[in-house]
Amino acid sequence: MSTSPNPKDYLKTYEEAGKESAEYWWKHDALAYLRDFPEQHKRIDWIISMLYGSVLDVGCGCGLMDTFIVAQPYVDKQKIVGVDLSHDLLKWGQHWHTPAHFIRATAEHLPFPDESFDCVILAEILEHVLDPDITVKEAKRVLKNKGTLVVTTPLDEEKWLVNAPLPNPQHLRSFTIKELRNFLSKHGFKAYAVPSGTLGEPFEYSYHTPEGWKTKICQTRLTFIYAAGVKL
Repeated sequence: MSTSPNPKDYLKTYEEAGKESAEYWWKHDALAYLRDFPEQHKRIDWIISMLYGSVLDVGCGCGLMDTFIVAQPYVDKQKIVGVDLSHDLLKWGQHWHTPAHFIRATAEHLPFPDESFDCVILAEILEHVLDPDITVKEAKRVLKNKGTLVVTTPLDEEKWLVNAPLPNPQHLRSFTIKELRNFLSKHGFKAYAVPSGTLGEPFEYSYHTPEGWKTKICQTRLTFIYAAGVKL
């Protein structure tokens, strides 16, 4: 686990990343992302299969997953909310024209009353946030009694990096299955977790380094932990 950055600097970095991601989605077919990365599609399908009632998607990004959530027959289509820190990504999400609502907020400070949602999603979030304990406490707070927390996060990410100059600097930590199970249990969730498969061959992606926001290329395999926990 790397040393936590200065919160002000990190939030600025994340906002810049959101702006760049939004520009990327404007120039490309967002749905092609799922065609090009079938493991991501599998991850989204699994998340959606766990949902029902009112749903909060924390760190929703451009809202891509929320466009699929509204088609899930067991969710309340008028009570699907996505939150993200990036104004640019949320603005992009409005163009899906779905019933989902998008609100700018951080994972550590969710602007909702206690017990507001049946399900809360933390999809590829715990590796990013400055304080995962506060994030999960907030998720638990806004969950209804016996509500469901749905989590995906990279599995022991450093293990799978290939020819990498350094791990993704926007990822502050990664978990093993045991670590994530214990983490959710510590916060009062009856949890189970299973690893996904991996893409067979490494693929290249670019990311930005802390020193000067320069692009570097990294080869990696996608491997996730899938976890769901019931609020006790």
